[in-house]
Amino acid sequence: MLRTLLLTLLITISANLNAQTLVQLGLNKAYHGVSDGYTLFAPLIGTDVYLINNCGELMHHWDTGSKLGGNSVELLGDGTLLKTSRENPLPPTTITGGGGGQYIELIDWDGTVLWQYEYFDSTTIRAHHDAEILPNGNVLILAWDLHDYNDCVDSGRDPNFLPDSVIWSEHIIEVDPTTDQIVWEWWLWDHVVQDFDSTKNNYGVVADHPELMDLNFHGTPGSTIGLDDWIHANSIAYNAELDQIVMNSRHTGEFYIVDHSTTTQESASNTGGNSGMGGDILYRWGNPIAYDQGNIIDAQLFGAHDVQWIPDSLEGPNKLLIFNNGWQRIDPDDWSNVIKLELPWNAQTMKYDYNAGTAYGPQSPYWEYVDTVNMLSHGTMFYSGYISGAQVLYNGNTLICDGAYGRLFEIDTAQEIVWEYYNPIIQTGILNQGDSLQPFALGTGNPVFRAKKYPKDYAAFVGNSWNGTALPIEGGYPIPYECAGFASIDENPNSVFSAYPNPANSNLVLETETPLEAEAFICNSLGQRVMTFQLTGSKTELDVSQLANGSYYLFVSGMETIKVNVLH
Repeated sequence: MLRTLLLTLLITISANLNAQTLVQLGLNKAYHGVSDGYTLFAPLIGTDVYLINNCGELMHHWDTGSKLGGNSVELLGDGTLLKTSRENPLPPTTITGGGGGQYIELIDWDGTVLWQYEYFDSTTIRAHHDAEILPNGNVLILAWDLHDYNDCVDSGRDPNFLPDSVIWSEHIIEVDPTTDQIVWEWWLWDHVVQDFDSTKNNYGVVADHPELMDLNFHGTPGSTIGLDDWIHANSIAYNAELDQIVMNSRHTGEFYIVDHSTTTQESASNTGGNSGMGGDILYRWGNPIAYDQGNIIDAQLFGAHDVQWIPDSLEGPNKLLIFNNGWQRIDPDDWSNVIKLELPWNAQTMKYDYNAGTAYGPQSPYWEYVDTVNMLSHGTMFYSGYISGAQVLYNGNTLICDGAYGRLFEIDTAQEIVWEYYNPIIQTGILNQGDSLQPFALGTGNPVFRAKKYPKDYAAFVGNSWNGTALPIEGGYPIPYECAGFASIDENPNSVFSAYPNPANSNLVLETETPLEAEAFICNSLGQRVMTFQLTGSKTELDVSQLANGSYYLFVSGMETIKVNVLH
């Protein structure tokens, strides 16, 4: 007999961002082929961190106090969280860009802060977005550095590109948590070229120096996004095999790889390290306009996030994964895609292959996920204009964080969605199933910066006790809560029924691929039966006009459960 499978079907009241959006908060889909593990996420405008299972049930929860988090969070193998955070309210600062942080913290399984490092002052530096743990236990921190008008002009910045009289550049520091000492650092400002002021030492032909950053490039032609927040890096990742760091820039439409094997002194120069290039850019990809080797049709990354190396054990060496938001894409339509790239690393030369006078290869990804066809539960196609990320999982699946809408979903190797979950947490608290979401930023009020999934045998889970409720985070779920459970998902790989329209106003149609005779009933969120009826044939129409607005569960005897919403 087919076991129960929780299936949620819903649509949006309106695609207009001024309207409320009705989604199925919490678990939306759980099908055969979903990887067996736990998903970690921190709501963008919240303070706490959550770990859920494939049923959307809370397994573990970190109460991190009053400090806002919302950006990078990672669960280390010993059960410790690596987390970015900031005070609420934040002390006054001249660096106010999105994703701004203040602290980097290590928090144990029980919520105790083991280490807190503040990298922030009111005028010149500020940690932001991301941090990365190294194999030696040190922590890489991504940060802004402010350069005033005189510094910018003295370095060859065109004054016309200084409407706010400053630039926020980027740097990376490595901190030893046992001593709080900065043991290595890299500053982009040491690796710039410009063709505006010939009296400066860094004057040169931009196209001849792809290893340097054009100080006067600030986004695609005609853009003003990078005039102060010049680069707006939003993620860093580390490759231990190569001893290299990759950093992604939202505003320039590129990611950059630099050599970590250098000393701090070498990182400020163009010599030293494994590649012999010091701290110069080893490799870049996404927008060859930035180094005068292409035009607008050659741009491939648009506001991207979460660049990372794919573990060699999954797809071989020299592969990168990135969430390409599609923000300010040259197409008339907004759409996101997730891509995989094979990088042209040459182990003999210890450099990335590059033909002078061209753009860095490859010309295109070797894998891509895109969905420009299906209208999603939150009322848009697959498009997240900011935040977001992705992760290749141990079984070949890919976890994707559609961050602007708080939507986490997993696709299998055939790119079919096998799991989907909507974050039920907003700034003011936790919502109920069937509640409406209000607009926020470029999406809805439940954004998630990034999510990570860990297999059940991950070392962090060994010997630690769960503190979660083993129930959904959101309220308003039916009692008892029905979920397929991982053990039974593979026994019912395909849904038998479809229900539409959903939300329903007066009539709800239940349709099957083959004729069927079965008893069915509808329960409210408290588990109380409100309708009983008989399915006959392949299509049954129900009158739900007398039901109050809200979420209901349609039970088909011995087969499956369908979540429906009623909205008059």
